Amino acid sequence: MGYYYSGKSKNKIIHEQLRQYVVKDYMSQPVVVKEDMSVYDAICTIFLEDAGTLFITNDDND
Repeated sequence: MGYYYSGKSKNKIIHEQLRQYVVKDYMSQPVVVKEDMSVYDAICTIFLEDAGTLFITNDDND
């Protein structure tokens, strides 16, 4: 059937698999808007970019 007993617990196997992944391979670009953008446009940006978070900056990028 393709299954075999490794002698390891499921948690150990999952732990080993997860350690192979690197965050930078899965992270997304931040969605950034200017502080003078309207709330309406910011809401549209959230939906259009399918984002859960907006980063808001001023002219000095603070």
